[in-house]
Amino acid sequence: MTTTEFFTTYHAGSQQLIPHDSEETQSLSSGRIYILSGGESDTEDLVEDVSTLSKVADYALRLFKSPFVWSVLATVVLMIALPTPYRFFIPIIPWVGITYFSDRLPGPMHREMTLVHTFVRDMLSKCIPPMHQEWFHTIDEDKKLHLGAVPFQDTFNNNPPTFGSILVLSTEKEMGTTIFGAPLQESYWVGAGTAYKFVVCEDRQALKKKDLAECAKYIDEQVKNEGGVYVCCPNGRSRSAMAMVAYLLGQDKDLSVDAALKKIQESRSFVSFSKTQKDALEEFKKKPPKKGWFW
Repeated sequence: MTTTEFFTTYHAGSQQLIPHDSEETQSLSSGRIYILSGGESDTEDLVEDVSTLSKVADYALRLFKSPFVWSVLATVVLMIALPTPYRFFIPIIPWVGITYFSDRLPGPMHREMTLVHTFVRDMLSKCIPPMHQEWFHTIDEDKKLHLGAVPFQDTFNNNPPTFGSILVLSTEKEMGTTIFGAPLQESYWVGAGTAYKFVVCEDRQALKKKDLAECAKYIDEQVKNEGGVYVCCPNGRSRSAMAMVAYLLGQDKDLSVDAALKKIQESRSFVSFSKTQKDALEEFKKKPPKKGWFW
């Protein structure tokens, strides 16, 4: 049988493959197709096979476009091609450079490198209990404040948890498809009935004062709506934690930045701030904006 295009049409609860040049499909394109018959089970098997092929093709395309994969491949080629005395030395140079200039890497490369750490640790944690690291953690006793990383579709075995609302701190580039797949987009959350808010912030950068106030106010509103909120960034370590600290500072004017951070670390121990991020929070605590603040 020649491989040709086909279309699946649903008729009153049953499936059948229809000719490519039938009335239902001739407006879409033209060509030749063979009708496959044999009942509903055969059709379902074919559709499942096509779905599998589609997934394989999608993953292959992600590998082809991945700067991280090409970097690893280049290193392997160098190790094979170089003379023996230099084989294990020269390939190290690009990785040293990548580590040193990690802040200056192009968006996709930097994003994939940070995801490697997240996914490897997630896989190892399933085998090594001391390394266990949840994708997200609940911060408060009322179970309304959740902090973590932006979920992927397969992060929770294709059954992501539901939240009343979600606050994402990231960039558009970081929300794109990588070798590991694509983060759940706004359309998914809105379709699931989850309120969605997106605040732009570069990785390893401090949130601006107005953004901290905006995030804190949004979290406060969602908690009061009894729905709870999931605050997340690509790796669930600093940007999302900054927003959560800003909220906690707004709830208690006597709370220090260090105390707020410690409270979060009691649930999510690996959360941390750079000096720039901590200084921004200290400034926010010292001189909060007039609008959007709720002491």
